[in-house]
Amino acid sequence: GYEFNLHLESNKSLRLGASMVRIDGVVLYNGGSAQPYRGINGDYERSNETCNRRAVYTKVGRAAACMWWANNDGMISWCVGPRNMVGKEGMWAFVESMGVGPE
Repeated sequence: GYEFNLHLESNKSLRLGASMVRIDGVVLYNGGSAQPYRGINGDYERSNETCNRRAVYTKVGRAAACMWWANNDGMISWCVGPRNMVGKEGMWAFVESMGVGPE
């Protein structure tokens, strides 16, 4: 919403976090068991692409998975999801953060 847009308007410079980050510990619950979610867990490399003045990160070995910074229903968050949903509402997971990078 409004506060996110106001933040973007007052911070016009591109903000870069770490060049490489790792997601670890995401669990997928299925049929009464919990397994590491390999579709999300792993290393992500900072790309040249941006979303909301933050770098988009691409999963190493699976370029179809990305991480980006967005307003998720009023929560400023780093989001993980399919590349074609970068900057949109379709995501697999998120964590609230105002951080320059997801680290």
